[in-house]
Amino acid sequence: MYIERIQVEDGFLDGLDLHFKPGLNTIIGARGTGKTSIIELVRFGFGVSGHTADSAKRSQEHAMSILGEGQVVITVRDGSASFTLSRAANGTSKQERSGIRAPIIFSQTEIEAVALQPGGRLAMIDGFVQGQSKDEEKAVTAEILSITSQVTNYLHEIEELQAALAELPELLKQLSELKPAEDNLTRISADASTKAKSFNTLTLHLSQLAVADSALVRFTQQVDRLRSALAEVTSSKAPIEQWPVGAGDDPLQTERAELSEIQNILRAQLKRLTDVSRRSSLAAQNLTEKRMPLEAQSRAVRKEIESLKAGAGEVSRQGQQLREHIAQVESLKQLTEAKAATLKELTYRRNQLLESFDKIRDKRFQSRQATAALLNKSLGPRIRVTVEKAGHNQSYSALVAEILKGSGLRYNELAPLVARSLSPRELLEAAENSDVEFISEATGISRDRSMRFISALRQTDLGRLGTVSLEDAVSLSLLDGKDYKSIEELSTGQRCTVVLPIVLRHVNRVVIVDQPEDHIDNAFITDTLIKAIMERDPNSQIIFSTHNANIPVLGSADYVVQMGSDGHRGFPMVHDSLEAPAVVNAISTVMEGGADAFKRRAAFYSGHRSRA
Repeated sequence: MYIERIQVEDGFLDGLDLHFKPGLNTIIGARGTGKTSIIELVRFGFGVSGHTADSAKRSQEHAMSILGEGQVVITVRDGSASFTLSRAANGTSKQERSGIRAPIIFSQTEIEAVALQPGGRLAMIDGFVQGQSKDEEKAVTAEILSITSQVTNYLHEIEELQAALAELPELLKQLSELKPAEDNLTRISADASTKAKSFNTLTLHLSQLAVADSALVRFTQQVDRLRSALAEVTSSKAPIEQWPVGAGDDPLQTERAELSEIQNILRAQLKRLTDVSRRSSLAAQNLTEKRMPLEAQSRAVRKEIESLKAGAGEVSRQGQQLREHIAQVESLKQLTEAKAATLKELTYRRNQLLESFDKIRDKRFQSRQATAALLNKSLGPRIRVTVEKAGHNQSYSALVAEILKGSGLRYNELAPLVARSLSPRELLEAAENSDVEFISEATGISRDRSMRFISALRQTDLGRLGTVSLEDAVSLSLLDGKDYKSIEELSTGQRCTVVLPIVLRHVNRVVIVDQPEDHIDNAFITDTLIKAIMERDPNSQIIFSTHNANIPVLGSADYVVQMGSDGHRGFPMVHDSLEAPAVVNAISTVMEGGADAFKRRAAFYSGHRSRA
C-alpha cells in the first residue's frame, strides 16, 4: 500500500496535484516553498497525531494555516485498487474504505524528542507489532475493577460483622455473672418461681422475635437498595432514538427492539421489587404486632416479680436484655460465613483475571522482545535495542503518590520505593489482607508507617492498583568506539543516527520524514541512511523532504518533486524521475552538494558492487 496522489484545494498550496510512486520519493526546493507543508497536510489528511503534545499542536496549527478554508484529498493505492480519503479545514472528513493503515510521519524535531521519551521509544517498537489490540486488556481491566470494588465492600461488611461478633464473649460473661441473682430470685417462693419460669419463656420468645425482626430489617434494606438502583436505571423517560431518515438501512433495528424489550423487563422487575418491599414491610409490621402484647405481658410479669422482692425487676430486665442481645449477635455468625464464602469466590475469580492480565502483558513483552531481536540482527552491532519487562513504572509510582497525598506520609519518597519493591498485585493483596509485616519487610519501612500506608490504601479504589499501567522499558544504544552509549548520553546527531534506521525498518508502512538530514553528517547519510533505504522492498514507499542532494542521488530516488513559490502560493516546478534532465538540473543547482552528489554516485555504487 502506498500514497498515490495528494490534492489540495485553497490555501498556500491551492491547486497542488502530485502523483507519488512506490520506492523513494523526495521533495526538494528552497526554504518557504511548501516542502514541510506537504508533509503536514498528509499528516492532517490521515489524522496522524504528532509524537509529542507540542509537535501535535504545531502540526495541527501548521496544517490549518496552510489549508485556509479548503481541503486535502489523498489517494491510496493497495494492489489494483485505489481509495481516497479527504479532510477539510472545517473538520469534515471522508474515507472510502476503513482500515487504511496510516503512514509513519516524523517532523524535523520529532525524531530526537521520540528518542528521549520512554513512551516514544515504546511506540517505535510497537509500530512493528502486528495485530496488537488492547480490547481484550480493556475488558479484563473493567472486570477486575468491578470485582475489586465488590471485594472491598465485602471486606468492610465482614469486618463490621466480626466486630459485632467480638462482643459475644463479654455478653456471655455478663449473663454468667447474672445467673446467681436469677437463681436466687427463683428460690424466693413457689409463686416467684412459677412467674420467673413464665418470664423466661416470654424472654426466649421475645429473643426469637428480635432475631426475626433484625433479619426482616436487613432483607428489607437489601430489597430497597436494589429497588433504588433499578429505579435510577429506569428513571429516564426519553424514547429510544430512531434511525435518522436518509441514513440508509437501519443496522440496529433488531437491537432497538431488544433494547425496548429490556427496558420493559427492567420496569416490570422494578414493580416486582416494589411488591416484595411492600410484603416484607407488612411482615415486619405483623411481627411488631406479635411482639407488642408479649412485651406488655413480659412487663406485667416483671412487675409481679418485683413485688415479691425489691430489685428483682432489674435482675429480670438485665437478663432479658442480655439474652436478646446474645441471640442477635449469634444470628450474625451464619451471615458472616455466607459473606466470607462469597468473598472467597470473588477473590478466586479476580485472581484468574489478574493472571489473564499478566498473560496479556507477557505476550506483548514477548512480541516486543522479538521485534528488538530482529532490529538488532539487521542494525547491529552499531545500534542495539533492548526491552526490559515492566521496566517503566512511573505510572505505578504516580498512582501510589496520588493515594498517599493527605496521609501525612512522605509520598514523594515512599511511592518510588514501593514501586521498586512490590508489584501492583502484591500491594493490592497486602492492602486487602492488612499485611503490615509483608509491606514492612519488602520496603524496609517501619511497622507504624506500614500500618498508616495500608490505612491510606484501603480508603481508595484498590482496583486501580491491580490494573495500573506497568509498561516495558525500551532502551536504545549506539556503539561508540568499544562501548555502547545510551540514547540519553548521545548528541542530537547521534540520536538521529539511532532512530532513523529503526524508522526505516518499517518496510510494510509508508514512511514520511521531513528533512532527515538535520543534525547528521554526510558520512552517516552515505553509510547508514542510504543503506537502510536501499535494503527496503522497492514496492514500499518513503517520502522525504530534503535539502541534501545525497539522499535522492545516492538513494536512487524513484520520484523527485521540486517545489517553488511566488511568495503567495507554493507549487511544483519539476516532478519527474531522477534521471530526467530537469531533475538533474534542479538537484545540481538548488540542493546542498548537488553536483558533488552525482560525482559520488559512481564511487558509491562501485564500492557496493566490490563488497558484494
